[in-house]
Amino acid sequence: MALQKISLTNISKLTYQTSHNLLTGLPNHTAFDDCLNEAFSDAQQNGKLLVVMHLDLDGFKTVNDGLSHHIGDQQQVEVAARLRQVWTMRYAAALDG
Repeated sequence: MALQKISLTNISKLTYQTSHNLLTGLPNHTAFDDCLNEAFSDAQQNGKLLVVMHLDLDGFKTVNDGLSHHIGDQQQVEVAARLRQVWTMRYAAALDG
């Protein structure tokens, strides 16, 4: 029984890791696509509007390269924390690139 519980815990962690940005905890591109498709279908079926907003961190490469990856990571974590305060996690995602 304990072995089965550990296995389910590991599967749960692996599932989370494959669908989230491990630094920020935000859903990744794959999870965002799934959520967007679901939201789009819901909006169509229920006659609702769907709004998608794209945020870009201007000058992030300069911060990351000039001040260090550690500072860049801190910036990403802070932005993610602020996004969580404003929007539900269902509709916020971290898209690399």
